[in-house]
Amino acid sequence: MRHRIVQFEGRRFSIKLEPLWWERLEQLAQQQGLRLNQLIGKIAGDAAEEANLTAALRSHCLSSVLE
Repeated sequence: MRHRIVQFEGRRFSIKLEPLWWERLEQLAQQQGLRLNQLIGKIAGDAAEEANLTAALRSHCLSSVLE
């Protein structure tokens, strides 16, 4: 597990993910012309309020592969 603290628009996210997920998120951010914190903020904003952020990040990564 790799722990990172990501800040976006005044919100701080404390996230623990396996390196594979971090690599995929970094790839997706680069493909979309975003910084990693911007992508994470976007995913967090799209997720339901009660949603687990790490689950939403993993789900986003998986759905990007299936598209």
